[in-house]
Amino acid sequence: MGLKEQVAAVEDFLKNIKENAPPKIDGQVLSTALELICECGLQKNEIQDIKVDSLIYNKNNTLTAIQIPGNPPFINVTGRALTILNAYVNYFESLPNYVAASNPFLFPKYRNVKAIERDINKWPIDSTQHIT
Repeated sequence: MGLKEQVAAVEDFLKNIKENAPPKIDGQVLSTALELICECGLQKNEIQDIKVDSLIYNKNNTLTAIQIPGNPPFINVTGRALTILNAYVNYFESLPNYVAASNPFLFPKYRNVKAIERDINKWPIDSTQHIT
């Protein structure tokens, strides 16, 4: 399988997660976490540390980067990753339990690497080998 086909397989996999998540899995949350791994080169263990205050905005209030604890100084977010993360932040802020003042973790369900691995493994598809 060539690179183009691998990319297409991963994109289909992520779309499938978002649209066909089984009960107890929020497809928007899992697909965004995985897309940040793919698009920004984040590690699974870095997803668990992203808080609302980890998002860096410029003076025009445009999201530009993510500060990951222990990673100097930050990870730029551009292109597709920027679009995905902006949509997710809007989604996250609309959730009933969201309280901005508490600086919540952006992916609270994935505070443990095993949780993201468990949810990924609910999809029996070969493309997971490219993103895990």
